[in-house]
Amino acid sequence: MLMGLKAPLKKGDTVALTLKIEQGGKVIEQKVDAEVRDLTATAPAAGAHGDHKH
Repeated sequence: MLMGLKAPLKKGDTVALTLKIEQGGKVIEQKVDAEVRDLTATAPAAGAHGDHKH
């Protein structure tokens, strides 16, 4: 959820985000920059991240 937005987001904008992740009873903050895309944007094609496996 994005909170505290001052204006609508537009495609192509970059938004600074702070992700709060709870891990082992601690809250870790991770800052990232995300590009705004259309709601209809498709996910990257399979293999777009190389041979990365989960």
